[in-house]
Amino acid sequence: MVRPKTNGLTDHELMIMQILWENSPLTVNEILENFPRTPKPAYTSLLTAVQAMEKKKLILREKDGKAFRYQPVLEKSRYKKSALRRLLDGVFENNAYELAVNLIKNEKLDQQEIDKLKVLLEDL
Repeated sequence: MVRPKTNGLTDHELMIMQILWENSPLTVNEILENFPRTPKPAYTSLLTAVQAMEKKKLILREKDGKAFRYQPVLEKSRYKKSALRRLLDGVFENNAYELAVNLIKNEKLDQQEIDKLKVLLEDL
């Protein structure tokens, strides 16, 4: 079955991007070493995913001896903004207030985070 095209990253691609945003440039072996999931994917599966991401122009590679090092083209802040926009438009029907209330009510915030939110709201 053909997978539908999405505007975002798959969960697997997002894990790879998070590793690259934190530590790039990296070889496929280095990405694998930093992979948070257990069991880790097979090297060949990870290589296939990385090559697909390069074709999508999410990452680029540079030659380093016999290996390639990969780094993100897609900026983390840009991805966060677009993912949030998709969530807001799709799930919350463009209602930012409802999205914010759901996040605040359903997530555990410590007092420092609550204080920062209060300051942010007062500054609006």
